[in-house]
Amino acid sequence: MAAVEPFASVDPRARAARVRGTTLIVSLVDGRELRVPIRWFPRLLAGSPAARANLRVIEGGRALHWPDLDEDIGVEPLLATAGS
Repeated sequence: MAAVEPFASVDPRARAARVRGTTLIVSLVDGRELRVPIRWFPRLLAGSPAARANLRVIEGGRALHWPDLDEDIGVEPLLATAGS
């Protein structure tokens, strides 16, 4: 019987992201969805809904950028934090 690699298809890159209410939602290219509270990020929490919505996936999906808030968040560290 062949061993199954549980993390063979894990790809910690963002496909898309959005802020809905007080939650940052990140859709990953491997199909997972990550949800974290924006209270973890003071600049997001203090930003207006319009500034929070102006979000870009950068670095080939490895980070998120909010130009209006001068905020960058790495996806891999976000995954590590959310999983703890």
